[in-house]
Amino acid sequence: MKHDGFTLIEVIVVITIITLLVGFLVVDFNGARRNQELNLTVQQTLALMEQSRANVDSGRVEEEDDYLCLGGYFELDEVPQLVKMDFDPVLESCDFDTHEESVYGTVQGSAVVGSIDIDQSQDKIWAMFVPPEADLVFYSNQGSFVGDGSVSLYHTGNEEMLRFLNFSSLTNQVSLADAETS
Repeated sequence: MKHDGFTLIEVIVVITIITLLVGFLVVDFNGARRNQELNLTVQQTLALMEQSRANVDSGRVEEEDDYLCLGGYFELDEVPQLVKMDFDPVLESCDFDTHEESVYGTVQGSAVVGSIDIDQSQDKIWAMFVPPEADLVFYSNQGSFVGDGSVSLYHTGNEEMLRFLNFSSLTNQVSLADAETS
């Protein structure tokens, strides 16, 4: 006697295969989404720093004709932020008491600072472009200094997903580190 149809085992095998394929697609989609979120935060941070450097280099001023120090604030496990400080022409440095931090871009909070390796390990640091030459100067709780180093950003959903930003006071530049050198 011949039956036209599927046996229960054949149906179970087909359902299992479909479930596995859908599972792999969901996992791959989540990884791609995390990668995009991390890349977005890294690109926004690079844009924040480049725009700050360009504004200071062009002599951006406030309403009172005061020069500004502009740059980024980096704190462990937090999203990088834009920082504005008044420039003190007498001391030729940023007036740290006037600093204002604000959000830059479309901040999502899914990618945050993982490590700060500039001069020595820090919990938080301000990377500021100082008038009139847009020199890159770092500020920490211990004071100001110049140097080179890096800041890592990671995705909160996968801490192994890292990107590194290189900072150089010599060239006054911030750049994305190559994958091989990170």
